[in-house]
Amino acid sequence: MLGPFHFSMNSMLPKIINLVKTYQSDIVLAICMIMLTVISFNLGKISASDSSVKQTASIERDGGSTTASIYSPSSPSSAKKVATHTDLSVVASKKSKSKYYHFTWCSGAKQINTANKITFASEQEAIAAGYTLATNCTK
Repeated sequence: MLGPFHFSMNSMLPKIINLVKTYQSDIVLAICMIMLTVISFNLGKISASDSSVKQTASIERDGGSTTASIYSPSSPSSAKKVATHTDLSVVASKKSKSKYYHFTWCSGAKQINTANKITFASEQEAIAAGYTLATNCTK
């Protein structure tokens, strides 16, 4: 005797074929969904690694102005000006316990009440006074 868990391949094969025939459209749909997912994932990886689309950014400072430029490798002579900030003064709040400073173009600087506003001529002056750059403000 072979035991209670013995099964014959001859008795299981017709059951499997019958199940496949019963759920044939669902199985085909599931296979198509899996293939679509794999193809989409790989197309995303290919497009992310495309080197012709990558751009580099540089920030140039001369005197009191800051200029940010984006260069495309295909045409480095055509630099696109992104932002120019000529006012490099920074502001902080007198009542701030965190001692953060903001550039005048940052959103945090616009939220400081005029009566509480301290203005520094440069970033170095604010740092010397014990202030650090706010995390939501970039140069």
